[in-house]
Amino acid sequence: YWGAEDIYFINLNTGWIVTGSYILKTTNGGQNWFQQLNSPTQHRVRFVDQNTGFTIAGSQLCRRTTNGGSNWSTISVGSGSFSLLSIYFVNHDTGWIGGVNGLLYKTTDCGISWLTVNTGVNTRLYSISFPSADTGWAGGFDMFGESRIIFTSNGGINWVINYLDPVSQGVEDIFFITPKEGWAVGLPGKVMHTTNAGATWEFQISNAGNIHLFSVFFVTPKIGWIAGEAGGANGKILKTTT
Repeated sequence: YWGAEDIYFINLNTGWIVTGSYILKTTNGGQNWFQQLNSPTQHRVRFVDQNTGFTIAGSQLCRRTTNGGSNWSTISVGSGSFSLLSIYFVNHDTGWIGGVNGLLYKTTDCGISWLTVNTGVNTRLYSISFPSADTGWAGGFDMFGESRIIFTSNGGINWVINYLDPVSQGVEDIFFITPKEGWAVGLPGKVMHTTNAGATWEFQISNAGNIHLFSVFFVTPKIGWIAGEAGGANGKILKTTT
């Protein structure tokens, strides 16, 4: 299998990994993995419970399972030709998918139907994070490498620019552990931290050099992990406890 592009656990034992064209599942905390899906390149996977989950893959392709990943069916998200880049569920029923040109797609019925939301920015939205139903962030960069993070305080009805950097490339992932405190990572070795809901962002020392950072996750305000790669199959995982 190719290197892992996304990972998601619904509890301590049950989780899924996206690796190239495959979805792999574990039911024993990662000791063993078995293949569930082999289809054109997958990007992200999210589950809302042990049975219902979603995976997105490039151009307008979203799949849904209702039996823990044993079977997957293609579902319609929006219309036209576009790429699906990120996915996040606030709760069992309410979820978001990020796309190109600042477009978001929202469901309130666990993926049965999706509403197109225009955020007003021309950004590829590679990441979404909602620590509460009303408060959320989405981020990414445009074709020129200009990074943006946008913010909503009313459940996605309105969005404003929360961070803008016309020089350094790429916001790849955002994670908020509370409605005030969050992190953003990207290229090259970029780690940013906020404690005031994104009013200001501070760069943190990551010792990552030029590593392309893809994903960030914190379990407490002090303990967190960042995943990335230093070229080819040279994957890296960084951990902080401070």
